[in-house]
Amino acid sequence: MDWYGPTDFLTAGKKDTRTNLIGGDPETHPDAARKASPMTYVSKNAAPFLIMHGTSDPTVDFNNGLGFYNALRYNGKNAVLLAPAAVVHWRDWAEACRRLGRTGEARAALPAEVPLGDATFNVAHAATLALGLARGDLALIARGLEDRLHQPRRRPLYPRSMELVERARELGALGATISGAGPTVLFWVFFEQTGAVYDRLREEVGAWADVRRLNFVVQGADVAEL
Repeated sequence: MDWYGPTDFLTAGKKDTRTNLIGGDPETHPDAARKASPMTYVSKNAAPFLIMHGTSDPTVDFNNGLGFYNALRYNGKNAVLLAPAAVVHWRDWAEACRRLGRTGEARAALPAEVPLGDATFNVAHAATLALGLARGDLALIARGLEDRLHQPRRRPLYPRSMELVERARELGALGATISGAGPTVLFWVFFEQTGAVYDRLREEVGAWADVRRLNFVVQGADVAEL
């Protein structure tokens, strides 16, 4: 596993860090830098790798993780690259890993049985959402986003996310829902309002969340043969 580590000591990031690791300036000791670089030893005999490297890492340049991944794939090796934008270096990875553990907590928060009224409410609103999407009816879509089954019961796990869901219309969106087990929030926005909602959300969340602008793909997922 490569956990935000330098893989090419000629380009890894902060020079003082690289100098300490190889015992000299990598620019004046390129042979030593190459000898110490994991990238030098990538071959068809390499082991499979899980690479975890944040795209905003100021200590070890993200291109180290990306380049290492590409080199492994080029040599026909199994490699997985996890590259969240909001993760900077080791402190953020600790929080990211902690969040991954919340999926089990989120699932455990749901009871084995639910009140008939809540189940009926969700089935009706799911149908309303589907009809709204089929007709392009924004009012129906907004109504169909309401939920009584999983979001209220999971609120204690990610209260700040749920506060955004509850304020979605105030922020200019049609509505918002928790994506999967959370804590990601999906905002449903009419195309012309996307920019304004995006700007408001960035101001609202500050540094505690990563706001991304995504396009709605009408035909759904499309997996092209490689």
